[in-house]
Amino acid sequence: VWRLEELNDKSLSEDTMLYIDFDRKEHRFEMWDNFDSMYMTKTTGMFAIEQDEYERYILSGWYDYGVGDWASDYIVEMTILGDYMLWQSMSNNEKMLLRRVEELPKF
Repeated sequence: VWRLEELNDKSLSEDTMLYIDFDRKEHRFEMWDNFDSMYMTKTTGMFAIEQDEYERYILSGWYDYGVGDWASDYIVEMTILGDYMLWQSMSNNEKMLLRRVEELPKF
């Protein structure tokens, strides 16, 4: 499970949250966020990670129920300890820093 810590080099406010849980075996994700609501909203879908010709890892995803693809594919870098992940959008300047957490909080 990962928690979004920074968006475009800025920390999120304490009341803004995004969590994402990846099932690598099934290539599925569950995401909870409150970006567009005061309540946590769950979104599900599928994802893929591939290595490109520059040996970078590219993460792409699409949502369930015909909602569509993610707004961008992301170049993903992980720290040596695997406790942080940096996503850099391939279509704009968006950057996201996610931190590994033990479990989802109770919403």
